[in-house]
Amino acid sequence: MPIFKLKLGSIYWPAPATIVQTKRVLILNGYLVRFTHQHLTSVNLSDVELVFKCTGKANDSNFATAWLRSGAKPVLILRSPRHADVTVVLGANDHVLQAQR
Repeated sequence: MPIFKLKLGSIYWPAPATIVQTKRVLILNGYLVRFTHQHLTSVNLSDVELVFKCTGKANDSNFATAWLRSGAKPVLILRSPRHADVTVVLGANDHVLQAQR
């Protein structure tokens, strides 16, 4: 199992962390982060607290709607979608994330 040390999480803040990688899971400071190559509509997401879509292919709410139907709670698409419930820019309007929960 490869073990990595993370010093910065982004340009915004330090994020010291220990990451352990297995075949299907990242363990980030003790938190399990599952990943899959399957289409998320075919995966039971009822025990998932947050879905991150980071491929750049998801660009509308139809993706998020399908994952919500699969049991996911919040879905975060890391791309500017065509039609979004909310678009967040860190440091400008990130306070709206609290209102969405």
